[in-house]
Amino acid sequence: MLAPPPDSECILKTADSFMNLSPESLRTLSGLCASAAVLVGITVLISGDRPFTMVPPVMPPAMQNSANAFAPAQLVASQTQTAGWFSDFFGGNNLTVYVWPSATSPVVQGQNTTLTWQALNADYCTYYGAPPGGTYYTPNYTPISVSVGPIDQDVTLLVYCVNTGPWNTGYGSGSASVHIVCPDGYTSSYETIPTDDWGGGEWGPSQILTCTPPAEPSLQLWPDNSNLPYNGSTGVHWRTQNAGNCHVAGPGTDWGGANGDQSTPALAQYTTYTLSCDNGSQSIGINVAPPPGAPNATIGADSTNIYVGQSVGIHADFAAGSGDSMNGSAINQPANISVTNTNPDSHKDYTFTPASPGAYVFTAWVLTPLYAWNSYASIVVNVSEVPSCGNGLDINVYPSCSCPSGQVQNGSFCEPPPSCQNGLDINSYPSCTCPSGQYQNGNSCSAITAPTAIISSDSPTIHVGESTTIHANFQIGQGDSFTGTNIDQPEGHGVGTGGTATQQTYTFAPTAGGDYTFYARAATANYGWQSYANATVHVISVPPVCTGNYCDIIVDPVEPVLPGTPVTVQWTCNPLSYSSSEGGGFSTGGALQGSTFANPIANTTYVLNCVAPGGSRTLASAVVTVLQPNLNISADPPRVQSGNSSTITWSATNVNANSCAVTSNPAGFSRSGLSDSGIASITSQTVFTLRCMVPAGPVSKTTTVTLVPSYEEI
Repeated sequence: MLAPPPDSECILKTADSFMNLSPESLRTLSGLCASAAVLVGITVLISGDRPFTMVPPVMPPAMQNSANAFAPAQLVASQTQTAGWFSDFFGGNNLTVYVWPSATSPVVQGQNTTLTWQALNADYCTYYGAPPGGTYYTPNYTPISVSVGPIDQDVTLLVYCVNTGPWNTGYGSGSASVHIVCPDGYTSSYETIPTDDWGGGEWGPSQILTCTPPAEPSLQLWPDNSNLPYNGSTGVHWRTQNAGNCHVAGPGTDWGGANGDQSTPALAQYTTYTLSCDNGSQSIGINVAPPPGAPNATIGADSTNIYVGQSVGIHADFAAGSGDSMNGSAINQPANISVTNTNPDSHKDYTFTPASPGAYVFTAWVLTPLYAWNSYASIVVNVSEVPSCGNGLDINVYPSCSCPSGQVQNGSFCEPPPSCQNGLDINSYPSCTCPSGQYQNGNSCSAITAPTAIISSDSPTIHVGESTTIHANFQIGQGDSFTGTNIDQPEGHGVGTGGTATQQTYTFAPTAGGDYTFYARAATANYGWQSYANATVHVISVPPVCTGNYCDIIVDPVEPVLPGTPVTVQWTCNPLSYSSSEGGGFSTGGALQGSTFANPIANTTYVLNCVAPGGSRTLASAVVTVLQPNLNISADPPRVQSGNSSTITWSATNVNANSCAVTSNPAGFSRSGLSDSGIASITSQTVFTLRCMVPAGPVSKTTTVTLVPSYEEI
């Protein structure tokens, strides 16, 4: 049986070596020391073979050599309460400790909390369990607050308070548990710690908390085709992950949902679609080709002069403009009465067999989705009367053959009567006339020919705000005369001056973009409106020179600057009219708006070109005026005898303030200032240099003082 050790031995034994004792030895030691002192710093709960609960792991140093009895201890904690082990031999004031965490529990992982305690009859207190730890002197019932952390796992914060006597020596302890949670949006997971007799869940957290941050959002937006023809459409698709409240916005539409597939309406210009979610956005651009060109039609005939009853082939070719298609094509004659079907064929043929003489006008027309009946071409077929049996007559074979009216049979031929033979003698035979389809040409008859018309534009492509001149030339046919000439646009609406002039002009100044087709038409006494020609002007919807409504470029500062001074170049192109930009003297990177810095060293013009989707460019510019430095330095006199002086005078403008200095070589003369003068003693040829600064760097100018040659007598 062990003998009871002295109080000090119990205290020291317990503090220094209890971790090396078996449970049975600790029970024995507890019984031996119970009559003398408490096992300092250990809470012993003996119930069968239940292991010991040790609080704290290390006893406060001030108590390790104390042989005094302990005052009673009381603990009040905010979340847990544990009675301390105490003994009171001498009575006296109780040592009371209150401990609680000030911060609202739970605490976000990795953050701090505030531990607060107050003690009665304690000289100092020490806390354990989380950094930084430490000892604090504690006045009676004065709360002590300490910032504790950062804390990653659930923890019990322990406070030990000591009363050093002299007669009422003791300690008290208290604890407060802090629960740790993950930040908002993070996923929590726990790993269970196995519990054993001496550690694990008995002393630390029974579970380890792991916080996993939320997954990054993913946004995808793409079109089936990012380059469309004019009025084309394409599919737009989007897919998202870890994103909320998503929708796709574009001209005339707003599609919702985290994922989707839609089709755009018909697009006539560059269009942007944007996928927007709560935590991100993405945009795509779809290029649209400019409107297609106008279609074209041509027409011809196997022969333009035939007789009644004779057949002739009429042929027409049709082509749609670039990017367009044909809805229909036809050969018409006369007065727009169709003589062939209107199926959209690129080539058509018509066989013409006239039953009466005359001039027949055939017109080729083409119909397209964008332009309707918008391309004309025409040809005239002249039909003359002929003898019923032709020239020469074969009355033996064809007894019914006869000469046409106004002619007489001469053997096997028909000819005018003697009084009107070719050439005509209208003086002797005033009744002489030329046959139908011919005209009197001096003393002979010649076939009447159709008139012609041509039309052209000075500029086939212009911008809104510009103008171009349309020129039409009309030539009358042989034996005919004009009853009217005109320039028409569109579809027969007159824009010319009318009349019967052989040349006409029209100044075209459009106010809107598009393709405008002009026609030259001539009316004659024998043929009516029977000659067509056309020319198309393509009008770009943006002006040739930028204005504030379309694009702008500014520089700052606007007043003159010194060489190398930084200036800001800022530009803007209207996104409704342009798809990219180009800079002259600086780079825009293709952006429609932005700003950059430049350091001009001479007068500089910065140019902005706003580029329309069709490739046309419009121009804006801004000028930066750069002041050039002006330096002057002189010596008076510039030539002296050795030992004499020269006055150096200098001045400088358009340089940095207080940046000028004058030095000499050989050294000996040094001055500063924008302008001044000084006297220099000269003993050898000397170079004086005026040196000033501008933002681009140093500038300088020199003057030299030379020596007058000296001579010695020999």
